[in-house]
Amino acid sequence: MRISWGSQHGFSCCLPLCRISQQVLKMSALAVESICRRTTVGRGVGSPVISLCLPDEEEVASLCYPRCEKGFENIGSNICRKIGCGGLEGATDIGVSCEKPEAYGRGAGYVDEWKCVSENGPCEMWGLLFYPRCIFGYSSFGCCVCSPNCPSDYIDDGAFCQKPSYGRGVGVSRLGCAPYLEYDAGLCYTPCSSDRNGIGPLCWNRCGGANPVECGIFCTSSPTKCAAITLEIIGSAVRIAANIAGTNVVGTIVAIFDGVKQYIFHVIVDIRDRDFKAAKRWSDESVFANRAYFLFEKQPVPPDRISIRDEAGVDRASVVGPYSEGDIVNLKCDVYGGKPVPTVTWYRDDLPITSETFQTPERRSIRSEITLGPLGRQDLNTRLTCRAINHPRATPLESTVQIDMNFSPLNVRLLGAHQPLSAGHFHHKTNVLCSLFD
Repeated sequence: MRISWGSQHGFSCCLPLCRISQQVLKMSALAVESICRRTTVGRGVGSPVISLCLPDEEEVASLCYPRCEKGFENIGSNICRKIGCGGLEGATDIGVSCEKPEAYGRGAGYVDEWKCVSENGPCEMWGLLFYPRCIFGYSSFGCCVCSPNCPSDYIDDGAFCQKPSYGRGVGVSRLGCAPYLEYDAGLCYTPCSSDRNGIGPLCWNRCGGANPVECGIFCTSSPTKCAAITLEIIGSAVRIAANIAGTNVVGTIVAIFDGVKQYIFHVIVDIRDRDFKAAKRWSDESVFANRAYFLFEKQPVPPDRISIRDEAGVDRASVVGPYSEGDIVNLKCDVYGGKPVPTVTWYRDDLPITSETFQTPERRSIRSEITLGPLGRQDLNTRLTCRAINHPRATPLESTVQIDMNFSPLNVRLLGAHQPLSAGHFHHKTNVLCSLFD
């Protein structure tokens, strides 16, 4: 419930409460001379906290990770992968791996080692035949093919050299405020002057003199008197402890400056076990223009379930696919529950992407659809995240899937034959190797 307490003329500290109409406001068994109300000055709307990563860290998705070693790059969030192809001449960088330069054949082999050596230089035996040794930077692949060597720290994967990578641990949250701002209740504000202390967007004057004790929106002469203060609005209709204002135990106070010389105070208290829809009685405006307003302020309800479905309508929790090169991906994200209606956003490897969001015809969920493609080899293991949130300070509800793909061979080569071959004919001592490269 929100109780709005307003004055057309405003109050300033330290104004004795005896000057406020006793028909509206009564103090319980306290001398009015020992109480005054604190004044406020606005300090602007708070800004969100930021990541304050250390010099040897970098920020990824609001978390701090150790920077990748020299020669490595960040992939996703916590993986560092080697940059480039390690100096392998003629290699093609395709992301997770490097495609090797073309291999070459070393002939059909020799029965006579001396003949192999005399015609080619150093030879080596493979099976029952001798073959010329591969040139520098190449190694034998089977009997008849010389394939380029991968750099020493790369993994040889046939036609590819898989790049080295390593994990850099779990990210650390270092959310905070810039050095020139101060933190309060999840936001960053400009510091108040030395004679005031900040609560949310307001700077409250400090208590002192005859009333040194801060008591919510008031200053009192002692803690005992602070604990005893109550406000009685219109007789016994509603009684509210004045010292709840500015505390985190029972409620929170927010003061809003509205126009010239008019202050409105909102005291938010928990009345979930009671039913107030309107004030029972109002003050006589001919006597004093203060009034208490009772309004319900609904708390946001977070979404309770999120689901990602593929083109066939199958729920996917971790992997979608496998797809082939050239395929088009269409995914649907359904978010159930939540008031107000949540905002749904898609991310591709932590970067937001365009989506179409609408309410389903049966009004059971909010749906967001994305279309990607045509897919290429670089899309393998891409992470797609659907995230829903309906309040800036709420924890997002999200689901992530990874794209799985199948690849066809890049090329097929016949190696080892040095003379024409014909189907249906026997060719004595001719070895032919069919190599597939994916």
